[in-house]
Amino acid sequence: MTPVISAYKIPAYYGLTSLTATSSIMFTSRFAIIALFAFLAGANASCSACDNTLEVDGVAVYTLANSTVETNGYTLCTYTNSKLGTKVTCEYSDAGIYQDGDNLCPYLARAHTHGC
Repeated sequence: MTPVISAYKIPAYYGLTSLTATSSIMFTSRFAIIALFAFLAGANASCSACDNTLEVDGVAVYTLANSTVETNGYTLCTYTNSKLGTKVTCEYSDAGIYQDGDNLCPYLARAHTHGC
């Protein structure tokens, strides 16, 4: 007798009993595959890392006040100089390339490949 294939049950082969589509084995394997894909996608993600200081003519004039990763993956670096009372903002792509901000911002930032 040939097994009946149904949309609700997996046919029994090699002495295994039929499993419903909502069995814990199928749920666990699906979850493991999804978790693996999510890990691999995250492992290849990168973002920019802000330098601790911003130099002008080789002298550290501004210090890093805040660093945030935006929803588009860009990194926003905010530097301040308490003596001058000024602020410099730099925005970098996930590859560390300058996108927007003040003229004092360096063209490249360090690429940070883990822990963004």
